[in-house]
Amino acid sequence: LRCPDIPQILGPDTLYVCDGGVVTFEAIEQLLVGATYEWDFGDGATPATATGVGPHDVEYAWTGANEDPGTIVTLTISKEGCPSETSDVALVIVSPPTDATIDADLSDVCVDLTRDFQPLADSIPGASYTWDFGADATPATATSYGPHTVTYSTEGVKTITLIVDPNYPVLASCPDTGVVEVSVVECIGSIAGKVTTNDGDPIEGSTIILYEDLDSDGVIADENDFFQTTNTSSQGEYAFTNLEPADYIVFQVQPSGYT
Repeated sequence: LRCPDIPQILGPDTLYVCDGGVVTFEAIEQLLVGATYEWDFGDGATPATATGVGPHDVEYAWTGANEDPGTIVTLTISKEGCPSETSDVALVIVSPPTDATIDADLSDVCVDLTRDFQPLADSIPGASYTWDFGADATPATATSYGPHTVTYSTEGVKTITLIVDPNYPVLASCPDTGVVEVSVVECIGSIAGKVTTNDGDPIEGSTIILYEDLDSDGVIADENDFFQTTNTSSQGEYAFTNLEPADYIVFQVQPSGYT
């Protein structure tokens, strides 16, 4: 009567897999009439067990314990009238899941105003972070954890993408991709103020001119055409409205009768 030998499998006996990854197991078939093959795929496996030579496709979910020290796959071959043979045929080491979720305010952002982006998960030592901030972004890309301060020069829906690769030296390195969208809109604002004497009395009818500060130096250049002009009210108040975000200079014409 020929009885089972020590079970063995095809392929390597140490396997590194990502969380959610699939491993295929197949026994080296022993030519025994009536032999049965019973598998236990270990911690975090779906399915947990199986019968038959295989191949068997098994998905592994990270549990912590199956990362360190890993989980053992056992195979038992039985035949009536013989002692069963059981062997640890593989060690499966499962990498933890990588989380590339992006942490950001997803409300509308104004053209040329800033928005910060960074990963939601803690930084992984040695990992690579690959950012694409979408169309017309400054900066357009980045390669570090962050946070990254970004501005957009045009309106529209911008797609922000982050790829995180842990770059594990031994474990299976399992990249993950995070994607969010932000709507960039043109925001309209206003500039308002008041003209008074040193004693706080309002000056009515004072001419106020608004210039766009094209080079952002605070100086009215010869080529600067005025953007808007207005006069102060009886309360000394003035306002410029429907202004796109930019640098401006507010210039007061010296009121008549004052020094």
